[in-house]
Amino acid sequence: MYNKRGQVTIFIVIGLILLLAVGITIYLYSVQEPRVIEQAELPRVQQVPIEAEPIRQYVRACIEETAKESLIKLGEHGGYIDTTGFAYNPIEPTEGTAVQFSKNSELIIPYWRHMDSPNTCFSNCQFDSKRPTIQQIKKQLETYMNQNIENCLGNFEAFPEYIFSKTKPPQTTVTIGQKNIVFYVEYPLHATKGTTTFEIPDYATNIDLNLKEIYDVSTKLVELESQYGYLEKYTGQLISVFSRLDEDALPPIAELDIGLGAGTIWTEPQIKEKLTGMLTSYIPLLQVPGTLNYKDRNAPQGTTDPELYRTLYNRNTAVLLDEEIKELHPELKINFNYLDWWDPYIDVCPGQVCQAETATSSMPMLGMVIGIQRYNFAYDLSFPILIELTNPYSFKGEGYTFKFFIEHNMRANQPMKTNYQRTQMLDISENTMLCKKEHWTSEEFTIKVNDGKTKQPVDEAQIAFNCGTESCNIGTTTNGEIKTKLPQCIGGMILVEKNEYHPANALADTSKKEEQTITITLEPYRLIDINTMKWLVKKTGQNAWSLDETGKAHPEKDEETLIMLERQTSDLEEAFRTSAQICGGLTKAKIPCGDPPRDNSKNIRMLPGKYKVKIFNFRYPQPAVIIPKDLRTFDAGPFADPKKVYIPSEDIVFDQKQPLPTGIAEFEWELTKDALDSTNEITFNYLYFALDKIPKSNRKIEDLEQIGKMQSYSTLYRKYLEPELI
Repeated sequence: MYNKRGQVTIFIVIGLILLLAVGITIYLYSVQEPRVIEQAELPRVQQVPIEAEPIRQYVRACIEETAKESLIKLGEHGGYIDTTGFAYNPIEPTEGTAVQFSKNSELIIPYWRHMDSPNTCFSNCQFDSKRPTIQQIKKQLETYMNQNIENCLGNFEAFPEYIFSKTKPPQTTVTIGQKNIVFYVEYPLHATKGTTTFEIPDYATNIDLNLKEIYDVSTKLVELESQYGYLEKYTGQLISVFSRLDEDALPPIAELDIGLGAGTIWTEPQIKEKLTGMLTSYIPLLQVPGTLNYKDRNAPQGTTDPELYRTLYNRNTAVLLDEEIKELHPELKINFNYLDWWDPYIDVCPGQVCQAETATSSMPMLGMVIGIQRYNFAYDLSFPILIELTNPYSFKGEGYTFKFFIEHNMRANQPMKTNYQRTQMLDISENTMLCKKEHWTSEEFTIKVNDGKTKQPVDEAQIAFNCGTESCNIGTTTNGEIKTKLPQCIGGMILVEKNEYHPANALADTSKKEEQTITITLEPYRLIDINTMKWLVKKTGQNAWSLDETGKAHPEKDEETLIMLERQTSDLEEAFRTSAQICGGLTKAKIPCGDPPRDNSKNIRMLPGKYKVKIFNFRYPQPAVIIPKDLRTFDAGPFADPKKVYIPSEDIVFDQKQPLPTGIAEFEWELTKDALDSTNEITFNYLYFALDKIPKSNRKIEDLEQIGKMQSYSTLYRKYLEPELI
C-alpha cells in the first residue's frame, strides 16, 4: 500500500511539473507575439567626448529636418515619397491608378481603392489598391534619409576648424510607433582638429507624429468602403434629394407622370454640370464621429421636427469606424473632398438625351386622350474622392496632413462591388400588366441566338420583350434557344443581351396566329491590339508642303495618338463606339507620354461594320520644338523709317506641358467580319505635321497654318490612311 501511494505522489509531481512547463511556454510565446508599439523608444547612442556634442547635435538637427521632409512628401502623396511611376489621366481621372491634383500639377496622389478595369467594364471588373504597407513606408523613409542626409549637412561648413572623414555611408533604421517615429542613423564620422581626433558613430531623433494611427484609420476607411459602399450610398441619397421632374434638377431614378407630350428632357452635359456642383458642395459634409472636427449639426430654425432632422442629417453624413463609436481619435481631423476639375465618368441615358418613355391611350366614351410618361434612369457614376487626415499637434504644433484617394463607383444606382455583372435588362419592372404571364397569350415563339463569330448557339443569353413603353424579362437561352409565349403586341421587339457580346434586337409581331421562329445573331466583342504608323507632311519650299511618299515612319516615343471609332448602325441596331490611346506607337515609350500619360492600345473592343474614324495626334517633344522669334522689317511709309518687329514677339515653345498638334484625320472605313476574325492587331496610319524636321532657324510662325490643313490633307491622301490588319 505504501509503494502504491508513493507512485501516485510521483505522478502528481510529474503532472504539476508538466503543467508548469506548459504555462511557462505559453507565457513566453505570448511575450514574443508581435504587438503594436505604443511609443517607440529612442535608442541609446554611444557616448562621445564633450567637444563632439555640437557636431552630433548638428547632424541630429539635419536628421530631424530630413525626416520631416520625407514624412511631408509621404503624406502629400498617399504613402509614397516618389509617385513618378503611377499612371494618371488628367482628362479622365477615373482611368488611372492615381489622380493629378490639378492640371499641370506635379502633385500625383494614388488611389487606395479603385476599379482597375475601364469605366465601361461589363463583367469580371477588376479592383485594385495602391495602399502601401507599413513596411514599404518604413523602407521609403530609410532610403530617403540615406540618400538625402548629406545634402543637409553641406560638407560641414558650419565647422571649418575640423577635418571630417566618413568610414561608410549612412544606414538608417526607422521604428514607427502608434504615437511617434524614431530615426536611428549609423553614420560614423571621424573629426580632426589639430592633434585631437574623435569618432561619432551614430545618431537618433524622435519625431512626434502618430503616423501609425493615421495609417490604420485610413485603412479602415478603405475597408469600410470596399465592404459597404458608404460613399455610393451617400451619393444615392443626394441624387434622390436633388432629382425631380424639372429640367433644373437631376433626372429621377423612377417616376411616373400623367400628361401629353415628350415630358421633361435633360441632356447629359446638363446632368454632368448639376452632379459636379452637387458633389463639390456635399461630399465635404461627410464626417467621422470620434474625430477632432466632427460636429453634431443642428436643424435650421423653423424646422418642424428639429430632433428628427438632426438625427437623420447626422446619421446620413456620418462615416462610422465602428457601430458603437468606441474608436476615438481626438487628435485627428478627417476631411472628404471632391473638386469639380476632377472630371467624373457619368452615364445616365442611352445617348446624350434623357427623356421619358411615353404612351397615349384614347378613351372615346369620356372623350379623352390620356398620356403616360414613365421615367427610369440608371446612374453610372465614377469620380475620385480625396480623403485628408490631419493632426494639427504634430511636428511640435506645425501640423501634419496625409492624403489619398478612393474612387467612387456606382453602377445602375447601386454601389459597384467586386462581383459586379452588368445586367441591363434585369432592371426591367415585373409589376406591369404586360409582364404578368397570364397575359402572354401569343402563339409559341422559338427564339434562337447564335454567335456571330463561331456560328454556334449562345447559352444563357438574356431575352426581353418590348412593346411600346413596356418591357419584360422573358428568360435565358438553353442550348442557344428559348421557347415561350409572348404578350400580344403589334410592332413588338425582342432584345437579346449577354456579357462580352454586343446587344441585338429583332422585330416580332406577336398578334399573328401562327408559331414563329426568330434567329438573332449576337456579335462577340473581339479584343484587338492597336498600333500606329505615320506619313510625314514635310516643308518642301518657302511656303510649300507635301506628303513624303517615300515611306512611313514609326511614331516618336513622345507622341500620343487618340483614335476614335463610331460604328454606323441602323435604327434597330445598338450604337457602338470604341477608342484607343497610343503612347509612342510601335516604339512604345518606357515612360508613358502625353496628357493623359497612359497607353490604352491593348485588348480594344471591336465589332465588324462601317466606321467613322477620327484620329488626333500630339507630340510632347523632348527636347522642345521651338519656333524662334523672327525680327522682320515693315515699310512705315515715305516719311518714316522702316519699322522692325519680332514676329512672334516671343519664342513659341512646344514641350511636355505645351504639346504640338501634329495630326488630324477623319474618314470612313469598313471592317468586314472575315477581316476582323482573321486578325488580332490593326495599324492605323495618320498624317504627321513635320515641324520638327525643319531646322530651328528656318521655322516660321506661318508654318503653324499647316495644322489647320491636316484634315483636308487626310481627304487628299485618303489612300495612305487605310488601316492595315496584321
